[in-house]
Amino acid sequence: MKRDPGLQGRVVAAVKSIESDSSIEVVVSLSPRTIHSTVPVLASALAACIIVLIIYPILFADAEPLTITTDIFFVSAVAALLTWSFPQLQRLFFSERCMRNAALAAARAEFVRQGIHCTTRRTGLLVYLSVFERQVVLVPDIGVKAMIPAEDMDRLEQAAAIYKTSDPDSRLTDFFELLRQTAGRYMPRHDDDINDLPDELRCS
Repeated sequence: MKRDPGLQGRVVAAVKSIESDSSIEVVVSLSPRTIHSTVPVLASALAACIIVLIIYPILFADAEPLTITTDIFFVSAVAALLTWSFPQLQRLFFSERCMRNAALAAARAEFVRQGIHCTTRRTGLLVYLSVFERQVVLVPDIGVKAMIPAEDMDRLEQAAAIYKTSDPDSRLTDFFELLRQTAGRYMPRHDDDINDLPDELRCS
């Protein structure tokens, strides 16, 4: 999922709908990536270098040192360029757990940075979308944890796994609807509720 012209509008509409039916304060943050591309790019170049060094003595025993050096540089550069150009290749260098932990750490930092813990009744909820890692992390404040039962939070976590399907946009809409229903059930709106946090999609 990338930020498109319609995504901002869909997020704002969804957040307004959720907050009009409950006392929860929802913030949606979109991050292109959490893990930098340096590691997979360098690793692919090193792997290409090692492969060339292994193959040359076997297939090209008479090759000149200059030829070997030139080929190593060329193959390593091509491998690095391909890895840098295609996120799908970069993900091969990271486990699912590694990407989840990276997104979780970034989401918690974003929760504090954006002041989501400063709402009047501590009812903030960060929905953190990490595109490269294909992860969605929910970071609820203590007021949300106190009012929404653990089993319902687990259900929201499962619904938030939008990147596990072929249509993340539709799944995101379904998740927002489930969040609206859940928050409305357990966190009824108060007459004196104010909108503590902006509703627009934030990009980090």
